[in-house]
Amino acid sequence: MQIIGFLGPAVLVVTVAGDICQKCSSEDAASVNLKIPGAPDADPFVVASKPDEVFVAAGKWPRPATDEVWDSCKQKGCLIEWSMHHNNDQVGLCFLPPQISAESPFQTWEDLTTWYWHEYPEDKMGNDDDNQLRDDWGLDGALDGLGLSSYTYLRKGGKNRILGMAHVDPYGSSMADHQTYQVDGQTYRATDADYTMSFNTEEGVIIGLSREGPATSALRRNPSIPAAQMPILHQFSDVGWLTWQEMTNRDGHDAKNLRYLISVSIENQKTLSVCRRVFINNRWKGGPWPGLTLKAGMDDFNAILGTPNMQGYGYMLIQHKAKLGNMYISKIQVFACTGTRKVCIVAHVSQPRSAPASVPDQGVEKQPSGRARRDENHNLVRSHKIFAKL
Repeated sequence: MQIIGFLGPAVLVVTVAGDICQKCSSEDAASVNLKIPGAPDADPFVVASKPDEVFVAAGKWPRPATDEVWDSCKQKGCLIEWSMHHNNDQVGLCFLPPQISAESPFQTWEDLTTWYWHEYPEDKMGNDDDNQLRDDWGLDGALDGLGLSSYTYLRKGGKNRILGMAHVDPYGSSMADHQTYQVDGQTYRATDADYTMSFNTEEGVIIGLSREGPATSALRRNPSIPAAQMPILHQFSDVGWLTWQEMTNRDGHDAKNLRYLISVSIENQKTLSVCRRVFINNRWKGGPWPGLTLKAGMDDFNAILGTPNMQGYGYMLIQHKAKLGNMYISKIQVFACTGTRKVCIVAHVSQPRSAPASVPDQGVEKQPSGRARRDENHNLVRSHKIFAKL
């Protein structure tokens, strides 16, 4: 099975001035573009490596993040953190063009099925391998340390369900290259994209095992897929959230019982370069759980939150406030997974604080209207502007 995924519509550009995030601002106003990834731009790989591939050893690390990469991730993470603490209408004002709400347009399981996302057959997902999260992905130390179930639900009373959402009909009579579907009278193509995740709805855990979006998987289709035939609902933040919401509903649990967001066996070079710089900053050589803990508000925290592997989780909270309120990531733990020694990250999700502060004065840059695709993984733009008070 291919492990793959993609992401949906709206562009968010906010002036990160001192009032919003003093630590992330520079002397000049910075315009941070948080449009979430989509065609025609190819979304960067955030797919987890297979457990039996090359371990992350000292000689295989990328160089520490350059100042440009570091500032980009840090400012984007800062903006995501700010947005988690502010209400829908406040964050919505920061979208370009301004929106009355930051809420995602995709809210139901039917939205997934409309856009041709299919639940991958459970017998092909490895749920019968009850030790998969422990032995294959090396999460035994972290899950045990957090007091969480580390087994799949079919054996040993485990509480984790491994599930794939594929942008192809696995029971279709034709291969992905020839599968099409229609939305509002327009024809779209299957991309064969696939998000593979583990859900523990009782204890509030989402684990992103593998993600490669339609923008990437579409490159393998023959004939090639034009931009107009790419899915609008393609983001991990939307697919992951809607699947979580459906799984909690099936299991009789509350979707707000979300406590941990986990990224495993990270291979994305930008994420690893930022992690390496964080390790150097903290004089930490790496190690198993509990690893290195970073609290919200720290530059190192924001930099990791703004990486390709963690942005999608931030958007999951920012764009589903109708259900979650202002739930936020309060700390991050970075550690080496057992056995693989690859970098893994646990984000701790906390319930909303008291009422957030009102939106500070900010400049909003006008952009052409239209049906845009959001981009969680790139497009931070720095520019010199003169901003008038609103």
